[in-house]
Amino acid sequence: MRFVSLFAGVGGFDLGFDRAGMECVGQVEVDVRRSEILAEHWPDVLRYGDIQNVDGREFGDVDVVCGGFPCQDLSRAGRGAGLAGGQSGLWWEFARVIEGARPEWVVVENVSTLLSSNGGRDMGAVIGSLGEMGYGFCWRVFDSQWFGVAQRRKRVFIVGRAGGGSGPGEVLLEPEGLQRDFVPSGEAQTGSAGSSTRSPGPSGEPVSVHTDQNPVTAVGLSPALTRQETASVAVLVDGRFRKLTPLEYERLQGFPDGWTASLSRRQRYMALGDAATVPVVEWIGCRLAKVG
Repeated sequence: MRFVSLFAGVGGFDLGFDRAGMECVGQVEVDVRRSEILAEHWPDVLRYGDIQNVDGREFGDVDVVCGGFPCQDLSRAGRGAGLAGGQSGLWWEFARVIEGARPEWVVVENVSTLLSSNGGRDMGAVIGSLGEMGYGFCWRVFDSQWFGVAQRRKRVFIVGRAGGGSGPGEVLLEPEGLQRDFVPSGEAQTGSAGSSTRSPGPSGEPVSVHTDQNPVTAVGLSPALTRQETASVAVLVDGRFRKLTPLEYERLQGFPDGWTASLSRRQRYMALGDAATVPVVEWIGCRLAKVG
């Protein structure tokens, strides 16, 4: 399957889908330094900067358009601007590219507060625009800790398929889990109807983060790595707390060691905090490939 990555950052979606056997044919990232990371790891992939200069047709035939559009106006620190904000409002550019590219599949990621932003109207606008373009859809909230990383990070993933049908539900939901182990209401939804399912991966198991010098066990699980929390996320080593390092951020997000090494320390924290967790995306990619 051929995919295009929008708001690609340092390649969380790209690496996850690569690991699922998919081929990246296009990346859109406006930040020059993050784009350099993409060029380092995907030197032969077509890249664009500002999404406002992309219409989707330049990538040719693609199977998937994916990405996590900016969350700043949707997060608790965003003052409630939602899709009317200058950052999160770039969803409409995302939608415009989908309309131009006309892929069979669409995968969208954002903070879980998208579900409640402006009383749910922002989520309604996102899925409503997918519906208007002819996509059936499903959404589900995933927590990164379910996928073997020591981080509590809840994100909503929306999967759409041209023409509707059961495909999106087959990707995000697991029918074998419907008999028991239900997740809280509202965390898994297909179309406009609710559905419950079990967690897709391990939950609550102890996970260790390793540095080059010392094995470091997270105190419980790390909170979500975001730009607002870079100063407060800490681990316990030899009875003392210290900040997580950029290398540990990479590991908590599922990236290989040194993936962002060419960035400054501050840039690494911010870029990794913005990224999609790689193992979550890989799981979705494998399900996409299975459904076809």
